[in-house]
Amino acid sequence: MNRYVWPVLGIFIITLIGAAWSFVNTYNQHDLGFDDLCFLSNCVTSFREKFSGTIEILGFGSSVAYIVIFASGVYIALNNYLTSVKSSALSGHIGHLTMFKDYMVDELKKYGALKSQKVNVYRWYRLAFPLSSKGDITVSEEYKLAVRGLCHAIQITNKSINSPKGGYGYRKHQDRMIEALKPFGIEMTNLPRNNFNDVEFEIFGLIDSFNHTFTDIDCFLQDCVREYV
Repeated sequence: MNRYVWPVLGIFIITLIGAAWSFVNTYNQHDLGFDDLCFLSNCVTSFREKFSGTIEILGFGSSVAYIVIFASGVYIALNNYLTSVKSSALSGHIGHLTMFKDYMVDELKKYGALKSQKVNVYRWYRLAFPLSSKGDITVSEEYKLAVRGLCHAIQITNKSINSPKGGYGYRKHQDRMIEALKPFGIEMTNLPRNNFNDVEFEIFGLIDSFNHTFTDIDCFLQDCVREYV
């Protein structure tokens, strides 16, 4: 607070010194004395004319001090507002992240095969809500692209089955799916074909559950036709 008081105090002191210097010089120039003290209208008018410079100095100093005080008040109010907004955004971020984490922990308990895989819920959250710490919980385009990437991986495998060569290789499919799941923080490993398909379906269910609860994404992975199963 002192950094705002000192400029005003400095202006006040400079104004008083300038006004006093002007007053003394004007007083001596007109050779005034206590006998000239008068409060009649014409005396006040004469005093105002003789000491107009002193009055202007006082008026100018007061104006400058007022501007500084006003500007300081606006700055303090704005700074307090921004601090409040940041604090509110941080509280909202922590609350939303906590709700997401608790939700994911409860959801993971529903899937038996998925328990063997590593799921980094914080990485998933950062992908979906990168601006959460700033108070913005809008779902990112990167997250939507990641969901579409999973659909694309399924389509590639389906097309390979239906191609003239019929070149479906479950290892290739697993590698594609493992890469597509990394942005979500899901570290899936290669498994026997049937086991992998079971875990994959549970992961799709988990992602669909999150999307339905926290986003407006209407693409449900469990509804995708998996012809390789």
